[in-house]
Amino acid sequence: MQIPLTLLEGRLKAEAQLLAKGAISADLVAWTDPFKERVRQAADRLAARVDPGAAGLVPGAHETAIRKDLEELVRQHIQASPPIVDQLRRSADEIHNAASLAAAIWDQLNVSWIPEEVHEVIDHAVPGSQDRTAALQLAREIRHEWRKLPLTPETQALREQRSSLGLDAERWRRDRERQRETLRIATAQAAEKQRIASAHQEEQRLKAAQVQAVKQRDIDQMAAEQRASDTAAKQRAEEERLKAAQLQAAKQRATDQMAAEQRASDTAAKQRAEEEELRQRLLSRPAPVPPPQPFGVSHEGAEHLCTAWMRHLGVLDAQVTQLTGDGGVDITSSRYVVQVKNLAASVPVADIRAIFGVAVADSKRALLMTSGSVSSAGLEFANRTGMALIQYNAVAGTITGLNAIGQACVDLGVDEALD
Repeated sequence: MQIPLTLLEGRLKAEAQLLAKGAISADLVAWTDPFKERVRQAADRLAARVDPGAAGLVPGAHETAIRKDLEELVRQHIQASPPIVDQLRRSADEIHNAASLAAAIWDQLNVSWIPEEVHEVIDHAVPGSQDRTAALQLAREIRHEWRKLPLTPETQALREQRSSLGLDAERWRRDRERQRETLRIATAQAAEKQRIASAHQEEQRLKAAQVQAVKQRDIDQMAAEQRASDTAAKQRAEEERLKAAQLQAAKQRATDQMAAEQRASDTAAKQRAEEEELRQRLLSRPAPVPPPQPFGVSHEGAEHLCTAWMRHLGVLDAQVTQLTGDGGVDITSSRYVVQVKNLAASVPVADIRAIFGVAVADSKRALLMTSGSVSSAGLEFANRTGMALIQYNAVAGTITGLNAIGQACVDLGVDEALD
């Protein structure tokens, strides 16, 4: 992409500022060949992106013009920041001095690896990690050059400088040992003071903990005594409550028992009254109760027995039917027709429907008297039509209603129950 003429000046200034900031050693700032090469490469990159005709420059010569402009701008930036240049120079001197001292120590120790003392000198004298790497590399190069120096008059000055650095290194090592010993003693004294302070603090902590433990034991003991007192009071209250509840329960049982006995007495009295009323009612009826038949009855005997029961229940004109083909009627009267069944099985609904039909045809009320039972369908039909069902027991000499209407006939009499 071509750079327009209007942007060329701005690009030159920006590139010059970056190059000036990138000068990180005294050699580069002093315009040595490496730094000049860096400026030339930057100018060539800019020239390659400029159209000479559009910029008003002669083709082939515009590279030189751009290079001169860039060098001038770089000089202006460097001259405008002398403190930065001084700082860079001081930094380079510090790196060189530290590397020289480290090389002397390394040479005295006469080892192939990098000793710990070399790292200590460089770490103490050089702040930045990148500068420390450069100083370590420079120390390695200086030591290597020293080892290659021949024994000639020309190298005497370098050897004297090397001997001076060796003395400095020895002094530095002695100072370093004294510093280490002083630091060790100070560290030991500080550790002892810290130990004494920690022991004192621990003693104070233990005393405070003991006092707190005693207080806590007293508090716990008081709390335990209070809990025991509360528990005893609660237990006494619970015992009183249980006694009261037991007394109340005993009273309630006595009351319930008296009420039950009273109810039983009332029920027995009521039952006796009812029995007496029934007995009086039975005694007041015009016909007596038929006597029991210990040996049972035949079919004909059943008809006569049931006729006697009908008369006892108030139907005084009841009599056994003498006709044949009477439609199942065994007992008749002016108002009622009765069918008698002398069997232990259930009477089917068909027989009940038949006697009911005969009664309706004769404008009378139908009753069924059986020694057995009645089917559920027959019972449902009788209840729906108001037909009385009565069960007789010839041996015991008793009668019982098989439905409500039948029982009413037994208790009140037929006329009163069916009217």
